[in-house]
Amino acid sequence: MITGKKVQKNTENKNKEIISKQQKKLYKLNIKKYNNKIKIIEAQPVLLQIFEIFNKFVYKNAVLTIVNRVNKKQFENREWYVKKSKTNTLVFGKNTEHQIVFPQILFDIITKSNRTRPVVITLRSFLDKYCCKNKLQIKELRSFLVWQEDNVIVKQISAKDLASAYHTDTNNAKLKKEQKTVIYCGPDGEFIDNNLN
Repeated sequence: MITGKKVQKNTENKNKEIISKQQKKLYKLNIKKYNNKIKIIEAQPVLLQIFEIFNKFVYKNAVLTIVNRVNKKQFENREWYVKKSKTNTLVFGKNTEHQIVFPQILFDIITKSNRTRPVVITLRSFLDKYCCKNKLQIKELRSFLVWQEDNVIVKQISAKDLASAYHTDTNNAKLKKEQKTVIYCGPDGEFIDNNLN
């Protein structure tokens, strides 16, 4: 004999299963929708060059810094963790939400830039090498000036200028100690490797 309580429990369990199935279906639809949105944004000519750079120079793990000028006195500074998955796909941030919003944020920042207010994109790409002196992981450092005209303009900062900027204290213009774990990379394969000194 089935009591009223058992019938109620069975009904509740069935309802939970239905709701669970609906939630899973909705989640899959949302992920598909977001993935399609990301693909559309990434395919914008504004971002194509940038993502080609990321694909080329993110080997396994990297840190991406994006700095843009809001006004004469104010700058915005954003930092994103980037990794390359086993399927050779770039993953931005630490969760799905980060992955979804990153292309849109980058697109918005670049489309608002110009020659006098460029975006500075710095990429620190970690290598599977360690410094023999301090045992810290070695990284390649690249920096790019990006702005929007008729097309997007991407100019890589030279290794010499990059090293000079990172070795100078902005408060007093004095030289700082060289970072032994950094390889400063410029265009056309030029680099300054402090590990060789």
